[in-house]
Amino acid sequence: MSASIEEIQSCVREALGDVREVIVEDLTGGGDHFRIQVHSPVFVGKPLLEQHRLVQSALRSFLDSGKIHAIEVKTVPIES
Repeated sequence: MSASIEEIQSCVREALGDVREVIVEDLTGGGDHFRIQVHSPVFVGKPLLEQHRLVQSALRSFLDSGKIHAIEVKTVPIES
């Protein structure tokens, strides 16, 4: 059981709304360890921890089900 890059991108875009870019890299080739970079104005003015929690929350169902075992998150606040 694993998550696809497309599923992750779609889930993040749907949850956060105004997302300019979602870059997902499968770190092990097994579909359960990912590096995720999200570029969005949603992050502007929010502390880094809150930005990361927004992304983690978007992926909560994948994390809880075990489809994703580990994520490395990078958020990039961009002006509208």
